[in-house]
Amino acid sequence: MRPPFQPARAHFKWGATCVSVLALAWAAPSLAQSLSEAEAIERATNLPDRVARDDALRAGAVAESEALPRYDNPTLEVGFDHVSGSIGRETESHIGVVQPIGINGARGRERDALTLEAGAVDFDIAWQKQLAVADVRIAYAECSAGYARVRVYDGQMARLGRIERKIALRERAGDASGYELRRVRLSRGSVEADLAMAQGARDAACARLGRLTGVAAPVPTDGPDMLLATVMPKGVTPTTQSYGPPRPDLAARQERLRADDARADAARRRQRPDLAVGLGYKRIDEPLGSAQGPTVSLSVTLPIFSKGSAATRAAEARRDASAADLALEQREQAAAVDAATHRRDGAARASNLAHDNAKSAERVVTIAEAGYDGGEMDITELVDAYDAAALAELQAIDLTEQAVKAGIDVHLLKGELP
Repeated sequence: MRPPFQPARAHFKWGATCVSVLALAWAAPSLAQSLSEAEAIERATNLPDRVARDDALRAGAVAESEALPRYDNPTLEVGFDHVSGSIGRETESHIGVVQPIGINGARGRERDALTLEAGAVDFDIAWQKQLAVADVRIAYAECSAGYARVRVYDGQMARLGRIERKIALRERAGDASGYELRRVRLSRGSVEADLAMAQGARDAACARLGRLTGVAAPVPTDGPDMLLATVMPKGVTPTTQSYGPPRPDLAARQERLRADDARADAARRRQRPDLAVGLGYKRIDEPLGSAQGPTVSLSVTLPIFSKGSAATRAAEARRDASAADLALEQREQAAAVDAATHRRDGAARASNLAHDNAKSAERVVTIAEAGYDGGEMDITELVDAYDAAALAELQAIDLTEQAVKAGIDVHLLKGELP
C-alpha cells in the first residue's frame, strides 16, 4: 500500500534539492580560471612530471656518455716459477700491471660517439617540448573557438527571445497571428538544441586543455582572431619561406649520424695494431744467490685472425643508411611545410572573407528588423535573416580555427615553436 502524502517532508526535500542546485551553480563559476595562450604554454611545459622526465633523460644521457673511460682497465699479472735439475734449483716470482694505451684512437672515437648521442638527447627533449606546445596551442584554439560558437548561439537565442516577447504582446493586442509565435518558438527550440551541442563541444575541448595545463576549468582570454594574428605574422606570403635552425628532431638525427660516423671510424681504427705497456717487479732466487728489480714490458696486438673488416663494413653501412634516412626526412619536412603553409594562407584568406560576410549579415539583420516592424516583411523572412547572420558568424569562427591550426602546424614543422 502506498504511504500517505507527507507535505512537510516533500517540501523539505524539494527545498534541499533547490539549495543544492543553487550551490552548484554558484560554485561552478568560481572554478573557472582565465587563461591566456602564453600562460597555457607555460603551464603545460612546466608540469612536474614533464620536468622530472626531462631531468631523468638528461641524467641518463650524461651517465651513458661517461660509461666509457678514456683508458681501458689495466691487467694485474702475478707469476711464480720454480725449476730444478742437475745444475741446481731456481725460483722466479713477479708481479706487474699491464695497461693498454690505445694508440690507434678507436676508444677515443667511441667516446666521441657517446658524447654525440648525449647531445642528441637534448634535441629529443626540445622536440618533445615543441610537440607539447603544439598540442596545448591546438587545444587552446579549440576551446577558444568553442566559447565563440556558444556566444553566437547565445546571441541568436537572445534575438529570438526578444522577437518572441514582442510577438506575444502583439498577439494579445490582436495585431499578430498565433503562427508567428509558433514559428519563432520553433526556430528558438532548434537554436537551443544547437546551443546544447556547442556547449558540449566547448566543454570537451576545454576539458582537454585543462588536463594539458593542470587548470580545472580554463576560460581562454585570447579569441580566435587574436590567435590567428600569432600564426600569421605580417609580410608572410605563400611564396615566402624562412627556415631557422634545424628542427630539433632532425638536429637529433644529425647528431646520431655524426655518432654513427664516429663508430665507423672507430671500427676502421681497430684494424690497426694497438699498444700495451707493463710495469712490474721480479725476484729470482738460486743456490748461488738472488736478484730482484723492476721490469718494463711492451706488447703489440697484431690484427691477424680478426682484422675487423666486417665490423667496419657494418658500421659504414649503418652510417650510410642513417644519412639517406635523414635526407629523406628533410625532403619530407620541406614538402610538409609547403603544404601546411598553403593551407594556412588559404584558410586565413577564407577567414577574412567570412568575417566580411558576417558584417554584411549584421546589416541584413538590421534591415530585416526594420522591415518587420514596418510591416514590409513577415516573420519567416526575419527568422531567415537571423539564421543567415548566425551561420555567417559560425563560418568565420570555423575558418579562423582552421587557419590557426594550420599555422601551428607550420610552426611545428619548421621547429619554430617556443
